[in-house]
Amino acid sequence: MRICILYNVVRGQRRGFPHDRISDDDVMDTVRRIEEALGDRHDVVPLVVSREVLSDLNPSLFDVVLNLCEGFDGEVRGEAWVAAALEMAGLVYTGSDPLTLGLCLDKIKTKHILRANGLKTPPFQLFLSSNQKLDPSLRFPLIVKPFSEDASVGITTDSVVQNRLELFKRVEFILNHYSQGALVEEYIEGRELNAAVMGNGCKVQVLPISEVVFRFDDGRPRIVDYEAKWMEGSDAYKGTVGVCPADLSTEAASAIRKAALEAYRLLGCRDYARVDFRLRDNIPYILEVNPNPGINTDSGFARSSAAGGMSYGDLIERIIHFALTRHGIPPKGSDGEVKEKVLWGSDLINLRYVGFRDLDMIMEWFNDPEISVRMDDPGRTYDKQDLIRTIILNSSGDRNLLVIDRRTDRPVGFCSLYDIDRTNCSGEISFLVGERKFRGKGAGKDILKGLVEIAGRDMGLKRVHATVLSTNERSLRIFEGAGFRRVGTLMGAHNSGEGMVDEVLFESAV
Repeated sequence: MRICILYNVVRGQRRGFPHDRISDDDVMDTVRRIEEALGDRHDVVPLVVSREVLSDLNPSLFDVVLNLCEGFDGEVRGEAWVAAALEMAGLVYTGSDPLTLGLCLDKIKTKHILRANGLKTPPFQLFLSSNQKLDPSLRFPLIVKPFSEDASVGITTDSVVQNRLELFKRVEFILNHYSQGALVEEYIEGRELNAAVMGNGCKVQVLPISEVVFRFDDGRPRIVDYEAKWMEGSDAYKGTVGVCPADLSTEAASAIRKAALEAYRLLGCRDYARVDFRLRDNIPYILEVNPNPGINTDSGFARSSAAGGMSYGDLIERIIHFALTRHGIPPKGSDGEVKEKVLWGSDLINLRYVGFRDLDMIMEWFNDPEISVRMDDPGRTYDKQDLIRTIILNSSGDRNLLVIDRRTDRPVGFCSLYDIDRTNCSGEISFLVGERKFRGKGAGKDILKGLVEIAGRDMGLKRVHATVLSTNERSLRIFEGAGFRRVGTLMGAHNSGEGMVDEVLFESAV
């Protein structure tokens, strides 16, 4: 399969503190881990989300999008916006839909829904001003959180308050630094547990329940604050240890599984989610419902899946499987079955589609001064995201192909059919032989023959065009030897870096 890993990178910060970026940056390590787990079996394309990328995505590009976006353009609510864009584009993507993502980010609405359906959650109050009166039914100690953040952002040891003075000081802190209301709820002194839930419809299961065991000896509150969750090397981080499966009584484990399943279904979660609990007197209180939770190798979700007998690769494959089956699509085999199919071959070369794993080599060729001097933009330096957008994410029907040496099965060049004009049934072609040892071996003529055949056989074109620098005598001979005819010259059309050079126009009937 061709799998897109879509993720967000936070380039600016609108609220909070610089260290809040640590949780955002964790997604890049998750992407790397998933690439390692799936790369041998599938064509995996990691892609940073942007407005341009969202406008280019379409169902023909990928079999499935693994949606790891936790925001967009520095806005945490953008998690739902990205899912909405994928939905409107008709893409198959993993995880929950925009309604569920937006709803669960609003902790107040989530708690109202849970309570209305008989599920226990700590008593709470929303503060939009530090001048509000405290609901007299709430009992200290209380915990104060941003009402619309995740990943423990905005939670510190000062979040647990013992009196009104501490409460209103912390509420003001949230209002001033996180530009949103403060969720104040009763602090449940008890065990911290989370339930990883997977599946859809009637096939939903709770994986082995995981516990966060607190090993603090300095009197700090037993909470997973931001430091404990993200700041490796800190005493808080070292003092919060994940244990799975948790040592629970049959009664407590059953109550947690039941509540997790009900919450998962009530809030419309899909494919996978994590429900966080506090357990007091064998009664589970739901703290949060997390659709599309973190799935890095050290996450609570991965810990639960491992305890359930899954490797990390199995976990990711299973999430993808749920997304595909929701759409009635049977999972395909590896990329080798789908994308590495040979489109054309001769005694010397094969032509096949470019995969993500080929981009490092193509990037090296494009940035080689001996090659780039003949390209449209000789001074340009390409990075991998450039190539993903121009080669992988092309929605215009271009064919970007890799040239393979049949004797060694090694990539030696790149060629393309592009600027397709359906009205006139024509297109442009170009090629390069990047492997120096393969240059001058006669591959150019075979590449042109293959491109012409693909243009007519697979694309329905009637003619193809190409431009060659007038100073590139070898390529001029190759095109003429392949049966192309000169149709004109563009005087001084190309900047070679050492002056303007003419371009010779070639055409061939298909």
